[in-house]
Amino acid sequence: MSSLPLELLQYIAGYASTNDLYAFRAASKTFCAVATPRVFRALRCTSTSRSTEGIVGILGSVYLHAYVEEFVYADWYVTWGNGSPSLTPPQEQEAQVQGNLSQAIPLLRSLPALHTISLSFSLYFEEETSAYIEEPSPGLQLQYAIFNALAALPRIPTLRTLILDNITPFPNEVFTDAGFLAFLQGLTHLRISTASDTQLEGAVFQDPIVKFYTETLPPLLRAPIDTLTSLSLHSDQDVGSAPGLSFADIHYPHLTHLSLQSVLFEDGTGAEAFILAHAATLTALTLTFCRIAFSEDDDEPDRTWADVYRALSEGLVNLRQLEVKESWEGMDYPDANPNGRKLRYVKMDSGWGWNGHFDHGEDTWSGGDALALEEFREVIRAKTNESE
Repeated sequence: MSSLPLELLQYIAGYASTNDLYAFRAASKTFCAVATPRVFRALRCTSTSRSTEGIVGILGSVYLHAYVEEFVYADWYVTWGNGSPSLTPPQEQEAQVQGNLSQAIPLLRSLPALHTISLSFSLYFEEETSAYIEEPSPGLQLQYAIFNALAALPRIPTLRTLILDNITPFPNEVFTDAGFLAFLQGLTHLRISTASDTQLEGAVFQDPIVKFYTETLPPLLRAPIDTLTSLSLHSDQDVGSAPGLSFADIHYPHLTHLSLQSVLFEDGTGAEAFILAHAATLTALTLTFCRIAFSEDDDEPDRTWADVYRALSEGLVNLRQLEVKESWEGMDYPDANPNGRKLRYVKMDSGWGWNGHFDHGEDTWSGGDALALEEFREVIRAKTNESE
């Protein structure tokens, strides 16, 4: 088989699994030369000592540096647990995992082709309380250690994509550190998602989470990343009014793709204005579980989704892709919502928090929402067909 043309061997290797490629490398020097760039193109590790030790060993080999394009860390639950807390991860020393990653991340500066860093932390909120920060959990300590290590790195000129999934939304000075903000320069894709305490009523209104959205996140989003073309900002709870998150003074001159999840639309957030401010460049928009918020003292919001959809349809002249998700997949709140109506609005209850406001046919002000969304989608379909 080693007598086959190099191009054919490369073609075969392109369809092989990672495990097959390891065996491929051991077959001969020729096979090793063909498989090695593919085996080490993406370095992946999870939250076990064995996995992270392996990454430190690979990064310690100067010979392999030229092949590495992606560094991917995913918590054990994300990688193997399929999100099921009933599965028990290996009993590892968290300190050893943290120490290994603290060794590995500084070595990323030596990778000449690195374009992606993806970090996916635990899907579950691991702190004892969201009311105050006492002793950070091992998972939160790991996040702090990784972010501090990234902030200490010099800017990586080839880095284009940074993914921070399931970060704990607690205040963290490193996100406003000059070193971390400089590290973001040159990015074209940035994704941030959070994992907070969704089990405790009112957790999203506790001081640590409020400070994250009002003090920690805005300076990061205001960093002058002039190269950014894609931004995903995903919360696991409704944010934007309380806790406050303002998009004022945030602009990316080359933004083409925007994805927002659980971001409330109301005057305080400026989410609608933020979207429209990027009309000249925006070609793809995803809104997932985004609601319009209004006060318990009001009978109806100042603006309905029909108003928002029409404004976006008229203003986003270059938009070609639109995805709107109004409810969780397979869940339409049957008990509270027997008619299958979408949850598009939330109403503040000062003694509880945000309550879903379902239209049971009694609201005269929200009747045009579904039609306005379908008209918006039809406008996008027509534009897409014209450009094909």
